[in-house]
Amino acid sequence: MSLHSPSPVLQIEHATLVTSLGDDWLTSVAAFTARRKNFRYAELDGTKLLTAPARDVAGESRGPARLRELLRAAWNPMAAWLQTLPSVQTLYLLALPDWMAAPPAHTTASSATGQPPGPDPLQGAIDAFGAQCRRAGLPVLAVHAFSGGAETCHTALARAFRTLGHDLPPAQIVLIAADSLCDRDILLRDHRAGRIYDRDHGSGWVPGEAAACLLLRPSAGVHAVARNALALHAPCISDTPVQSPRWPSDWQGDGRALQQAMEGALGAAGLRPEHIDRHLSDSDGSRWRMEDETAALARLTAVPPAQWNAESLQPAELLGQLGAAWGAVQWALAEGLRRHGLIRMGKALCTTQDIAGRCSAGTMECGTSA
Repeated sequence: MSLHSPSPVLQIEHATLVTSLGDDWLTSVAAFTARRKNFRYAELDGTKLLTAPARDVAGESRGPARLRELLRAAWNPMAAWLQTLPSVQTLYLLALPDWMAAPPAHTTASSATGQPPGPDPLQGAIDAFGAQCRRAGLPVLAVHAFSGGAETCHTALARAFRTLGHDLPPAQIVLIAADSLCDRDILLRDHRAGRIYDRDHGSGWVPGEAAACLLLRPSAGVHAVARNALALHAPCISDTPVQSPRWPSDWQGDGRALQQAMEGALGAAGLRPEHIDRHLSDSDGSRWRMEDETAALARLTAVPPAQWNAESLQPAELLGQLGAAWGAVQWALAEGLRRHGLIRMGKALCTTQDIAGRCSAGTMECGTSA
């Protein structure tokens, strides 16, 4: 039985999704259920690399243009949906790749010569998105942008929960996330670092790309959310102690960072390990992720009566690694599977392990209101 506190939750009202499996939410969910893969070889430096591109959306575009195409494909149907709803002040959260926060080369050169720095890329994304919303007639309470690795959506979600304590909390929240590890420059970077899966790098990953949008509505708690709706609890993000997780390294991870994130997420939801029905992770079968996850679960259940009987769901096996889009993709996929009766979601824990060492986790569950 849950140990619910009256802490607020965010109910998923609507979702959109773009992946290598499909250019819309329903197609991606249906293809995922059928266990399809859309892996393709990309040739780079005379080597064929296995990738999971969303070519129907991103085509052959590169860099910021590729990211914009992914964002547009997920945002346009969400914007159309929002325009059918009553007009309310909305908080928008952007979850973007880590390179979005990196200053352009000309900015670094300018600082070296004493010239004024160039524009902040994240602030540029905030300004452009806010202007786009206003042109579409969508009220904007605020726009915040976050950049990073696999933990980015959980970081954005944590900000969303903090705003619920403000004097004027948002009536609704829209999370927009996108990343592409299939972009040619990112592929080249990761290939040269030995991070991409091939016969010489068994712990590498298959690069993927995706975008997702979620419309979230604050609720007083799970007790106030209908049984046919899915709600998100506050997440937890932890930085790594030594060796957990690690990349690239021969050290054996001890799962501490992942365990701390999982424990924090369960605590925020008033749940225990034995309450969890499903575990959605970014694991893809690579040895280092499995070792850290196994160690984390052993730590999590070390004190009786804690148990772990959750069924594992690993979207990365079909979608590849999705960087900053994780979190939003997990939630959109879970909502699609639940809404179309393809899976019983119950109580679920979503986790990520970023190669830089940060781990994140958050729980979601169906409401209990009649």
